[in-house]
Amino acid sequence: PLLAGRVVVGLARPGPGKTAGFGIPLIEAIRPGERNVQAIVLTPTRELASQVASVLTQLGGSSGVRVAAIYGGVGMLPQINALRGNAHVVVGGESFVALAEALQNALCATSAGEAA
Repeated sequence: PLLAGRVVVGLARPGPGKTAGFGIPLIEAIRPGERNVQAIVLTPTRELASQVASVLTQLGGSSGVRVAAIYGGVGMLPQINALRGNAHVVVGGESFVALAEALQNALCATSAGEAA
């Protein structure tokens, strides 16, 4: 389903490899040469967002896939910089992913204006 571009919801008890189960096909579907967000992963907590982002970074590191974790309780500047680094995957809670999308759109608009 993930490779077909459909939304995937994974539910299971801790430990059975959910992150790798969706993360490997997600990373394989990313086109690293394109400089845009291609996947958004929503998590219920910032701790889980951090863990998922770490695993996805490890899975995609050798292929050039960039992952940005967006969540509360930390400064916004590092998160903005992660988005400016042309993240392919954004991981975070729903409200922070919405903010990330808005920031990404603003950054793209700013970059387009500078290029003109």
